[in-house]
Amino acid sequence: MRCNHCEEAPCVEICPTQALYKRPDGIVDFNNERCIGCKSCTQACPYDAIYIDPESNTAAKCNYCSHRVDAGLQPACVNVCPTEAIISGDLDESGSKIANLVARQQVTARKPEKGTRPKLFYIESDDVSLKPLETSHSGQSLWGSQETGVGHHSGKNHRHSVHFGGGNPEPTDHSGNSGSRHNPTPNQRRTQWWFQTSTEGL
Repeated sequence: MRCNHCEEAPCVEICPTQALYKRPDGIVDFNNERCIGCKSCTQACPYDAIYIDPESNTAAKCNYCSHRVDAGLQPACVNVCPTEAIISGDLDESGSKIANLVARQQVTARKPEKGTRPKLFYIESDDVSLKPLETSHSGQSLWGSQETGVGHHSGKNHRHSVHFGGGNPEPTDHSGNSGSRHNPTPNQRRTQWWFQTSTEGL
């Protein structure tokens, strides 16, 4: 997830070694030589923008390509985007492209209620894309929806098919037929998924 380079960045505030810091130009940058890998910043960031680098075992995140900005260049993501879907610049510079877009377009930021004052804005976005964890779930899993077969096997009950479902399964005898339903134990009642393999014809 892209760093929002918040004006009130909670990751900067919680970092015990000042490995995360805010530059005068507003970029929230990172010094991995100071990082002790405590993961406090990963817990503090409401945007899940910080992760632990498996090679250095330190925190890492987007730093707006600060090394490129210092050289007068655009961030790499802006430079390579073929449709100019990512616009960067100085919001405080009146007349700049990004300042005009934010002033004239309908823009939204992620989780403004957190009080972080993020500097990443989305044009004509919606809740589905900004809040992916709040979308409704159908209750079906990828494999559970294929229990009746796929392609030319669709709708057929095959002897080697695997069935998925919610709740507790009915007990089966060795012939593959379902037996009478039994009273589940407390541990079984907590089981959410089960699978059953048909042995018919073996």
